[in-house]
Amino acid sequence: MSNRIAIALLSLLFALGSPAESWAAGDFNPYRVLLVIADQWKDPAGFLVDVPLEAPPHYDHSVRPEGLDFMQLVVMLKSWGVPFDILRLDQEMLDLNHFLGPDDRPLYGCILWAADPHAESAFSQDYSILARAVEDYGISLVALSNRIDQPVLGFLLGVRYQGYYMTHRGIDVAADHFLTRGLGPQVSTETDVPYQFQAVVEPAEGVQVLASQAGSPALTERVIGPRTRAVWIGGDAKIMFELQNVRTILRRAITQAAGYCLHKTWEDRYIIVMDDPGGAQNAWLEHWSYPTLTREQIRKHLIEPLKKHDAVLVINVVPGFVNEEKRRVELSFQQDFVDGFGNRQDYISTRQGLEEGLREGVFELQSHGWTHMQPDLDSPPGPWWGASLHGEKAHVGWYREFGDTRRGFKDIPAGQQLFHIRTGKKWLENLFGVVPLSFVSGGGGVSLSYPNHTWILAAREGFGWFCWFGGYLGRDLAVRGWLFEGTPEAPATIPALPDAHDKGIAEHPGEFLKTFDRGPGAVYMGLDEYIGYLHADLESRPGSLPEVWVEYDPHYCRFFSGRKSSWKLDLADWARESLAGRRVLVDGKPAGKVAQRGVQEIAVPAGTGRHRIAVE
Repeated sequence: MSNRIAIALLSLLFALGSPAESWAAGDFNPYRVLLVIADQWKDPAGFLVDVPLEAPPHYDHSVRPEGLDFMQLVVMLKSWGVPFDILRLDQEMLDLNHFLGPDDRPLYGCILWAADPHAESAFSQDYSILARAVEDYGISLVALSNRIDQPVLGFLLGVRYQGYYMTHRGIDVAADHFLTRGLGPQVSTETDVPYQFQAVVEPAEGVQVLASQAGSPALTERVIGPRTRAVWIGGDAKIMFELQNVRTILRRAITQAAGYCLHKTWEDRYIIVMDDPGGAQNAWLEHWSYPTLTREQIRKHLIEPLKKHDAVLVINVVPGFVNEEKRRVELSFQQDFVDGFGNRQDYISTRQGLEEGLREGVFELQSHGWTHMQPDLDSPPGPWWGASLHGEKAHVGWYREFGDTRRGFKDIPAGQQLFHIRTGKKWLENLFGVVPLSFVSGGGGVSLSYPNHTWILAAREGFGWFCWFGGYLGRDLAVRGWLFEGTPEAPATIPALPDAHDKGIAEHPGEFLKTFDRGPGAVYMGLDEYIGYLHADLESRPGSLPEVWVEYDPHYCRFFSGRKSSWKLDLADWARESLAGRRVLVDGKPAGKVAQRGVQEIAVPAGTGRHRIAVE
């Protein structure tokens, strides 16, 4: 069937308001999302997600960088733990084999459509394939904003796209429904977004309008089959996910699509971070001069307060000390001397304090590179070696390891960066027996050209997170930057007060206590835990009852080797009707029953490897 004929046929079916009946409902589809995009991913190789995140003008809510919506979706899905694959229509054809396994059964419970049908593509797309995936194989569809200006998409959703126009109106809840329950009378108000674009649509008969904006539908659902839904989430494509309620609706829409959702949210979760122990810059850099922390200071001002608040402190450690006398790098924590500013630098005592915090479970040591200093300390305007403390040594550019900020913000070649990344990792393990999972470059110095991109290099060296600047790192992709911190979508990374460095503790130790002024309900976690959830692999297959295998990789998910984990189980109303009251099994053992309402916690026993969560 040609594309034109298929569209004509589907348009006719739309006009008649009669969904196709070729799919016989039975099993739940797998709990997995296929994220369909167009040209939002700017990396042709499909590995790096890198979107400029500079703040837009306060007066123009329509200004957002290209690809931001794609990055937002990746961040949400990763942070929630929702398993997903990406289909990019700029490089790939719509093909039924994207949606089906070798057994001719669906691979997904939800197609998340974020692709502009009018974007450039290497192929002419046959949208009738999408209709077959939805109508013949029962895979639910969730589509976003104005990305539906295509007849097949309109038919499947049960709406006619009419245009994309400006409005100052907020979004009002129009019906009590699983997607909107508890959100209040408004999804958004005029105060939330003074003005925005809205996709204007006309719903077909039988389509339920769940929210409206300026008299037009803003959230709709079409029931295609007993276990198949088509949900459209309207709003401004560039800003819709800046609204908490819209993010919540998206997560519920994925639940509505598959029938159930096993996920994480991060309300009131905080990750406290401190940089620099072991670095040499405090001994050489005039404006950053201070004595390294002693064992006694670490015990009194860090370990004891952390224990009191049941908290973990993530410490980004520098294991390599640039020794000017020997003109080489040595282990930081074997140094004990008085520097040129008159400060005693007793790194041996620092190490003893860090080891105590590790033993008592309140410290988590991560990689801050190898030296926190330029690899090339010789070339002009150097040499750094032998320079005056008040001359060349006082230039902060020498103390940036992965981007050459002393010589005009030049990249540092990938090979040299890799040597520093790997050596820092090995030395940290040699000193403390720790294999770091998070990496952060000293002072924010990074290289960003694709061959030398610090995020890509760190990802390929087995790190699972890029600290401070934020970003998931893994074998599948790397994300430069992170979003939604301090919301249900991601924990907040907060500084160890007063300044997120050991310098602040050395100079104003009492200020650290203010780090815990987050109010009741605050939970302080480490990066290893967050990385473990980000890298958990959830797998399921079609079946008469929900069943999910949660696999914890022994490297990225090592946090769970000796600790329990937990997930939130949510069910769509239509699925809960048949599942409420049934027993939940975790690794074959009873773990309660499916709740009659609401989201419930599912505890998973300690141990890496595979765990089975199933409804009997």
